[in-house]
Order: sequence, then structure tokens, then C-alpha cells
Amino acid sequence: MKMMSTLLLSLAALMTSGTVISNVDPRKDTTGSILNAHDGNILHMYGEYYWYSIGYGDCTENPGCSKAGVNNSCGFMFNHSVTLYTSKDLSSGSWVNRGNVLPVQNRPMGIVFASTVVYNNVTDQYVLWANYLPSNNFQLSRYFVATSKSRFGPFDVVNPHVNLTRSPQGDSKIFVDDDGQGYIIYTTVEKAGHLLAIERLTPDFIYSQGDSAPLNPSGCMEAPSVFIDRESGKYFALASECCCFCSEGGDVEVYSSDSILGNYTHHGSINQKRQIPAQQTYVLPVNTTSGWQYIWIGDRWGSAPDKLKSHDFTYWGLLNWTGAGSGRLPQTMEFVDQFDVNLADSF
Repeated sequence: MKMMSTLLLSLAALMTSGTVISNVDPRKDTTGSILNAHDGNILHMYGEYYWYSIGYGDCTENPGCSKAGVNNSCGFMFNHSVTLYTSKDLSSGSWVNRGNVLPVQNRPMGIVFASTVVYNNVTDQYVLWANYLPSNNFQLSRYFVATSKSRFGPFDVVNPHVNLTRSPQGDSKIFVDDDGQGYIIYTTVEKAGHLLAIERLTPDFIYSQGDSAPLNPSGCMEAPSVFIDRESGKYFALASECCCFCSEGGDVEVYSSDSILGNYTHHGSINQKRQIPAQQTYVLPVNTTSGWQYIWIGDRWGSAPDKLKSHDFTYWGLLNWTGAGSGRLPQTMEFVDQFDVNLADSF
């Protein structure tokens, strides 16, 4: 009986992984180096988390967009990397640097931002989308698509200029629904501000099908992300107030819908007073021992103690919810120094 109890306790320990995530100490890889990981998205597959991120050079500049479009300023250089880090439990010190999955020579010349990588089960390929500026003119901002048979890359560009229904394009994220259909949520610089839209992709995720739904944001928005809340079954789209490498962060507006292509209801901001000095980059769903939780991730531009842009912190925090069922909504966020998450192994 004692042996059986010990065995059961051991199995329970194997099924969970308690991880402490800090917002005070910089995230580090297995060599002790600070992660050069910004923008991007995180996938869970093969028992690990894959963080496809934008890497900035070891240069310094004041936060903000004062040098926007200048290709020799830190945030607007032609040599940004698309770096892959992997981890089994999201903890600092566990991330393995897998290198640049999209070398400069494999992509169009320009300033690359906001990459997303997803898996396509129809083509059995990994698909990478990125926003890029072919010159320092934001009116030429667009997306390219690259693919790879390996999750570790390298990726090769197969569509150098995606034709979406709205242009010029800004930040974006690719979302794959439960049925395998892909969508892009993106911003576009139309008229006086950044508008938000969601658009259906072709089965190979390389082109748009043209089906598009506007979200009608209340102001200039950037860095959108969309996910399914498993309790309510609703689609939630979150987007950050325009701040372009700002250090103070911005409002995070919340929209929800019963359908991925809308109509979406606007629920206001969960970062009204900029309690979190970060600009949203991604919302990561994680399966935990207490059910699905959602980690909000934002870039804290200008936060590195050594002033290197490559070392700027990212903020991670669990979304807290109010209400139940179809009435569930994320609550206003509050800065936390650290939090614990017990990850479930099987998802």
C-alpha cells in the first residue's frame, strides 16, 4: 500500500509542472543570456513551447517612434532576426536558443516586425507571416509569407506580398481555429487611424480568401491577438493602443464574438491607467491543472537596465475573469512581480 501511494504521488508530480514566472528578473536562456525575444507568438507542440520572436540588435535608442522609418535606428533596421526559443515549462533559464529561422538572405529586403508561425495540417508545413517595410515609407507596409517543413526552419518565402482587402498593413497575428481554418487579425493604416480587421485565409494559409470583418476600434490600435475562451466558447480579440516602442504602454481594448468573423462587441480597456507599462504582443492559452488559462504578454520597451533594445523586458500575466458562461469577460489587469502556473502535460 505504501509503495502504491508513493507511485501515485510520483505520477501526480509527473503530470504537473509548477512554474514561477517573474516580471522583475529578465528571462534567460539555458546559457544564462537574456532572451532577445519580442513580438511573435508561442506554440505548444511535441511537449515543448516554441517562441517565434523578433530579435533586435544590441543597440540603444530612446523609446518611441521618433526615428520611425529610419533604417539605421535600433527598432527600424534591416537585420532583425526571427529567433526561435524552446522551453518545456516557460521558466527562465529553460529556454533553448534555436537560432534565426528566417535568415536575411531568405526574405525580402526590409524592416521585419511582428512575425507569427503556425502549423498547417493540410500541407504539413509550418507557415510564417511577417510585417515588413521595404523602405522607410509606412504607406508601403505589407506582409510576406514563408514556409518550412521543419518547425526549426529555415523558412523560405513563398508569397512576397500578400494581397489583403485592406492596406497598407501593420501588426498582425495568425489564428488557427479548431477546424483547422486559418485567419489573420491585423491593423491597417486607413484614413486617420489604425483600423482592425479579421480575414479568412486560403487552406494553405498563404493567401487571403477575401472574407473580412472589421472590428471598428474606438481609436488607433496595434499589436492585435485573438483566441478562444474555452469556458464561454467565445472569440476574444485584444489590441493595444498605438504607442510604437513607447515605454509607458497603452490601453488594451477587448472585443468578443460568437463567431470568428463577427460581429464583435467592444467591452472597453483592461489597462485603462496603463497599470502594465507594456505594449501587447500575444495572448498565450495554456492548459493547466485547474483548466485553461490565458497569459497576456507585452513588450516593455525601453526597460532594459543596460539600455540595449535586445534586452528589453517582456511582461507576462494571467488574465483574470469576471462572470460565468457566455457572460465571462477579462478583468482589468494589475502588475504582478511574479506568478505561479501549474502546466498540464497533455495538450
